[in-house]
Amino acid sequence: TSHDSAKPSLTKAIGITNQRETTVCWNDRTGRLYYNAIVWDDTRTAAVADTIMRENSSSEKQADKDALRSKTGLPIASYFAGTKVRWLIDNIPQLQQDLTSLSERTHVRFGTIDTWLVYMLTGYERSIAEMETNERLAHEAGVFKQTSRMR
Repeated sequence: TSHDSAKPSLTKAIGITNQRETTVCWNDRTGRLYYNAIVWDDTRTAAVADTIMRENSSSEKQADKDALRSKTGLPIASYFAGTKVRWLIDNIPQLQQDLTSLSERTHVRFGTIDTWLVYMLTGYERSIAEMETNERLAHEAGVFKQTSRMR
């Protein structure tokens, strides 16, 4: 059927696949993305991971990928959504502006593709998520907030 003839009232169910660590950031009033999704295997966040490793290593000479394992349960790697959140905060001017605005910061949302799709498909009404990935994202973001600073 074409998009013109599709009727939401006829929809009984949908299936959404999750690309796990693919991360997006949007404004919850407008639904607009601050930037394109950063996919799970994007390596532009490798420098963020390296910085976090160096800042949290017990040795000044060697970065330790396990430096936060006791807090996150995982090694530090560019694969995980937390490094993508940090990259977005460090590199997207409109996001930086909104995060420092008292009126806008409460409308900034980070999440995985499934979270954003459900949000959009429900007309900005519902924010639900696959818990494992989003719990890890929330935990990583909290740990990274403590160990990194916004430039």
